[in-house]
Amino acid sequence: MTVRDNIYKNYQKWWEAYATLKRWLIPWFIEFIEKSHFKKKSALDIWCWNGKYLVYLKNIGFEVSGTDSSETAVEMTKTAIGNEWDIMYKDMYEMDIKPDNFDLIMSIQAIHHWKKEEVKILVKKIHSWLSNEGKIFLTLPDYQSSTYRNTFKDKEEIAPWTYSLLSWSEKWLPHSFFTKEEIKNMFNEFKNLKYELDGRGKRIITWEK
Repeated sequence: MTVRDNIYKNYQKWWEAYATLKRWLIPWFIEFIEKSHFKKKSALDIWCWNGKYLVYLKNIGFEVSGTDSSETAVEMTKTAIGNEWDIMYKDMYEMDIKPDNFDLIMSIQAIHHWKKEEVKILVKKIHSWLSNEGKIFLTLPDYQSSTYRNTFKDKEEIAPWTYSLLSWSEKWLPHSFFTKEEIKNMFNEFKNLKYELDGRGKRIITWEK
């Protein structure tokens, strides 16, 4: 069993709202989708959890794909949206996707779960996977905000501003935090930079290719 799958099984056991379709979608995402235009309406969700965001996108006419390193999450997503959609059991840092494939790539509470250099490499890959004028919707923990960081009291710093949790449901899973400047530099290939704090210490990031 992978670390990610063990985490997801813990969510199933203790945090039903996170492990089922019952928990609401974050309002920033709904607003972003409603205000944006997508030529192809093709979407990839990186770390798709139980597929609730893909269910929403499918219901408004998107062709949807997802990936997760938890077999449990992949099976729940397939159950939620149907087996005809491409839901991949893969680590997000090892995915190989053809360029110019999606006009929406999203990832919520996911891509910061490794060291910063790996996150930067993944961001470059995401840029290549987007079609022209494609858009992204991502969240990243904010370095300056204590709200999110102080949630995790029992942690070990394994790299500058990257922590491995020593307890809680996400034990041993790395969490990297980013400054505003780091975010701007990491996404310098994208245009129309927009980001805002969500009130809980995470930055909501949207860009276009």
